[in-house]
Amino acid sequence: MSTNSQRRTLEERPESVKAVRVYFRQSKELDHQKESVAVQRAECERLAHSLGLGDLWPSRVEYQDVDRAGDDFAGREALTRL
Repeated sequence: MSTNSQRRTLEERPESVKAVRVYFRQSKELDHQKESVAVQRAECERLAHSLGLGDLWPSRVEYQDVDRAGDDFAGREALTRL
């Protein structure tokens, strides 16, 4: 895939968007992070609707890593699957 196609807006893409995939990460360090996945999900839903992808939101695919440090990219199994 060329870099140019990655920077296109939804309106500029030649193909239609067929699926929504979202990634969430919950920190392993702070107790107040327990609500972070719910907050991230709500923000992603808001973004999907603002991009005109609200119809796809109910069939989204979610990827979630819990208890992962922000700098631990190699240890995030869900991020790797995404």
